[in-house]
Amino acid sequence: MRRLSKKTIVSTSQQNVASFICAITIVVVTSLKICASERDCGETKSSVMHYALLEHAYKRSIVQEYPACIKSCMKDPSCKSCNYHLTTQQCELNNKTREMAPDKYVRKDYSIYTEMLNL
Repeated sequence: MRRLSKKTIVSTSQQNVASFICAITIVVVTSLKICASERDCGETKSSVMHYALLEHAYKRSIVQEYPACIKSCMKDPSCKSCNYHLTTQQCELNNKTREMAPDKYVRKDYSIYTEMLNL
């Protein structure tokens, strides 16, 4: 049986994380259509990996997956955009968009900023 060194294990873990982030980035760059039910269907305007809108979150929750964060925003009429933080699984619903608060739209590693269509 072949023994792996700590360096090999860390390198493999880093490669797995990098592959995951690349896959998410490919999916996130496009507009998403999310449907909780036939009548509760909406689309996102845009999603940007490694960015977040700060200081405009009015509701925070922990959700297991990014699409659940988008669904929460779509169901709430006050939600204009959302941030999903991959490392903490925290979903933040924002009452503004990056156009409304450009100075608060910043680069934030392992976060996804998503803006809703039909505001």
